[in-house]
Amino acid sequence: MRLKALVVDDSAVMRRMVKMALGDASLGEFDFVDAEDGEQAWKLFSDGSYDIVFCDWNMPKVSGIEFLNKVRSQPRYAGIPVVMVTSEVTIGKIAEATTDGADAYIRKPFTADSFNTALSGVVEKARSRKKPSGFFGKLLGR
Repeated sequence: MRLKALVVDDSAVMRRMVKMALGDASLGEFDFVDAEDGEQAWKLFSDGSYDIVFCDWNMPKVSGIEFLNKVRSQPRYAGIPVVMVTSEVTIGKIAEATTDGADAYIRKPFTADSFNTALSGVVEKARSRKKPSGFFGKLLGR
């Protein structure tokens, strides 16, 4: 089952590195959409159907934490995992992100192993949202 992932970072190199690390971590198959900042991410996110978001903190226009707060303020997006991937490493920033609803927090620089460790449960959460439930889930054996 492929997951649709939004990767938000003002650096094209970092977006590419996030996608490569996810591939190397072998957590699943993803279809990626890129955004350069939180403003563009919000436009894409609110127009589409995403299963998971990977978001930097420090970006122009709308920061990652502001984007996270917008996502979490909308009940229809409550279950969509948001992962902060950032160089912000202070305890205060980590606490703020997790309190505001981030499902995981990955520090830059990162490795496939750090993605694997931080994301196994988060990716499973995204997958479980896609599985049919009720009558159709039973029909398909889920």
